Amino acid sequence: FTFALHPVSLAHVGTVICPLDRGADALGLYQHLCESGGDELFVRGTLMTAPAAPFVPEPLRGRPAVSLSAAWFGPASQAESALRELRRFTPPGADLVRPMPYVQLQRMFDAMVPRRVRAVACGGFTGSLSAGVIDALICAAAQPPPMSMVDLLPLGGAVARISPDATAFPLRRATHVLPILGAAPAADTGNEQARWAETVNDGLPAGTLLGPNVLGMGRDEPEDRIREAHGQARYDRLAGIKAVYD
Repeated sequence: FTFALHPVSLAHVGTVICPLDRGADALGLYQHLCESGGDELFVRGTLMTAPAAPFVPEPLRGRPAVSLSAAWFGPASQAESALRELRRFTPPGADLVRPMPYVQLQRMFDAMVPRRVRAVACGGFTGSLSAGVIDALICAAAQPPPMSMVDLLPLGGAVARISPDATAFPLRRATHVLPILGAAPAADTGNEQARWAETVNDGLPAGTLLGPNVLGMGRDEPEDRIREAHGQARYDRLAGIKAVYD
């Protein structure tokens, strides 16, 4: 889960990271930017234990934190204006509003996670973030295991302008993807991380999740959840295509 695919090779990127006591404000800003930025602005919110990375201020390393990263894909002359509210939110954790090649943008978080991990993914697709959802996420992020995180990534835009019946993905009206990721080094059992992810998932207010995300499912996922992810009619279409292909 990095930044959405976009047909340009250069973006203008801004990042801020703040302590968890400002988390509710940070998620409120995330939602505001998602709603006001248009198709050219992509925003990612992450609740995590801040890593010992160069872009993280020293006092925040190893502490629960919220990071907001935004990428502007519109005209370069509008980048400063598009990311102004992000810059004003808190002193930057990185040099803000800097041009970045798209390949580098996709890889900017690679150093935070080893290449081989044992991971559990919960969460799914959700609508607008209510105060109850934000409070639940902030509480959950108070004690995340290392390498585990809650992500928020926007939908809308072109995703919402396609008919739910046109493809295998039905949740065109969802406004965010909400992955809850419990991760550990491959040599670890990952039990603590799995329990944490499931606890966060179960602690969301009723009705928060509109449906599961097939990209986060494991190999042993029950078939009824896979059917739920697509809807029965789409599942049947996919099964028919697969039968012909096989």
